[in-house]
Amino acid sequence: MYQQPLPLEYQNLDEATLHARIQEAKVKLGSKLVVLGHHYQRDSIIEHADVRGDSFKLAKYAAANPESEYIVFCGVHFMAESADILTTDHQKVILPNLAAGCSFKYGLPGNKFMKSLTVPPSYR
Repeated sequence: MYQQPLPLEYQNLDEATLHARIQEAKVKLGSKLVVLGHHYQRDSIIEHADVRGDSFKLAKYAAANPESEYIVFCGVHFMAESADILTTDHQKVILPNLAAGCSFKYGLPGNKFMKSLTVPPSYR
């Protein structure tokens, strides 16, 4: 899943202009566009979401709506990647913030995770 970074002209727009442009795009594209918003997104993002939910619900929604050619996934990389895997080839999954990462990814290194799976002697 590759996409180009957001052009600078959009990064410097004020909130009211961004809001207006998003609404115009949604009207113009109609059912070809769906905006998916994860529960934890801030209000200024989630207000544009057509569907809100957890990552699994949103990825399933994207896959179940093949008429949506453009899927804007307001979440983190793995969520958008999941939707990209589940959708058809003609659907384009877009992650608006390419820097969106998941803190859980860095919370427990693999070696500590594997060690946590070891059954303590007292439970054997």
